[in-house]
Amino acid sequence: MGPESGSEKHIEKRKYRAKIEVVGESDIVKIIYEALAPEIETPPNLKRVSVSAHRDRERYTIEIYSRDIPSLRAAINSYIYLIYTAIKTLETARETTR
Repeated sequence: MGPESGSEKHIEKRKYRAKIEVVGESDIVKIIYEALAPEIETPPNLKRVSVSAHRDRERYTIEIYSRDIPSLRAAINSYIYLIYTAIKTLETARETTR
């Protein structure tokens, strides 16, 4: 189990849910998981969004719960951008070490 934010009570009140899954090599998934951990543990707006996450070796799943569509969309965009940034950083690091 990985970092989680919000209580079960908060999650139950949320009307909308989205799931983001990152599947890949276990070392890359682990790095993405560790890079996003602070954002998962403390989402920007706990009153409107709750987030839970877990990681298996080659799969990292983020679940976002929200009261409204705009908050859900904003959270999805934020987490996708963070994942994209982590992947691009890894690619750049690999290229410079060749």
